[in-house]
Amino acid sequence: MALENISEITIYEVEKLKNIFLELLKEDKIILNMKGITKIDIVGIQLLISFLKSAEALGKDVKFENISESVHEQIASSSCENALGLV
Repeated sequence: MALENISEITIYEVEKLKNIFLELLKEDKIILNMKGITKIDIVGIQLLISFLKSAEALGKDVKFENISESVHEQIASSSCENALGLV
């Protein structure tokens, strides 16, 4: 699923994204297309980690696609690459 009409995963989008992620947990195969995401903050990273943990608890794998270099750098600068499986 592409995060359409969302360009940032920050504290300002958390509530909206939380609802999207809850719906995604109902899917059998979860692929999160990050193509349009240009910015992420620590709250957004925490949301992604929480989403991954929830999916794992349900026995589901989550795959990230099309992560921009700038978003990857923002995740790396917070030392959360391992937690998100982006190593």
